[in-house]
Amino acid sequence: MEQRHIGGYNPIPAPLKSFMRVLSMISTRLTLRILAFIFTRPIRYKAPAREMQLVEICEQSKLEVPKTGKVLQVYRLPNNGRKILFMHGWNGRGSQFYHLALELHNKGYDITTFDLPGHGKSSSNWTNIPDISFSVEALMESLGPFDCLISHSMGNIYALNAANTQSDIPAIITFCHPSMSMRPFFTGYIRMFGLPPEKYTDRLLDYYKETLGHPVSDFDPSRFVGDLEVRALIIHCEDDKLVDTRASHELHDAIGNSRIVITKGLGHFRILSDDNVTEEISDFMASLELPS
Repeated sequence: MEQRHIGGYNPIPAPLKSFMRVLSMISTRLTLRILAFIFTRPIRYKAPAREMQLVEICEQSKLEVPKTGKVLQVYRLPNNGRKILFMHGWNGRGSQFYHLALELHNKGYDITTFDLPGHGKSSSNWTNIPDISFSVEALMESLGPFDCLISHSMGNIYALNAANTQSDIPAIITFCHPSMSMRPFFTGYIRMFGLPPEKYTDRLLDYYKETLGHPVSDFDPSRFVGDLEVRALIIHCEDDKLVDTRASHELHDAIGNSRIVITKGLGHFRILSDDNVTEEISDFMASLELPS
């Protein structure tokens, strides 16, 4: 991508890359169709043993999303304190927040995390931003309102869009924010196949504009974050090899009431389970002046 990130997508297998390059010379239209098909199909990874310490003590339930019919896997740790909703990134799981969720629950916070559609134990094998937006809307109607959203990587795009449409979200915490616009995800995705972005980026964006009924750029955080009336804590690691810190700095500059924390040596994933980062979040949550 134009930045050092690919939105959580995996490297494309060499045989598939070779096939797509040959197909591109034969049929641009068919190549575009396959690109669009794969783009919305996440990979389900098995949760490692360390995440089971959260899964095994949570109240687990299923929630059907009225607007899509998809069924979400929901994990809850009820408590009397403020309510937090976690949102993972592409190819992730709700249980990736195991360390932070357990620590915050021990401090009295009410915890909800879930698997996005097409991820973890939720239904379907595909998803996109509108699909995820309907899922978040259903969660908020069923289990909200929430006092804070905590999100990671591509999950920040979903969380920021939720904060934009749900005006009663007073706080947001982002980990490893990837981009202030959607276009780089498409450009980087096409490059992963060894295909020319100048040939396919606009075509793929036009395809989704036709499919969704509006431009993908409607979801660009740059369009609305400056108007968000939220307090924000923006966390990123300078050693993140998937997502550079530039977008987090841009997000910090755009949200007036925000603070940025840049860590070192934690990468893209270990940052979620670092004790010092957890303490930063605890302090931030304790400082919020929210309605009781």
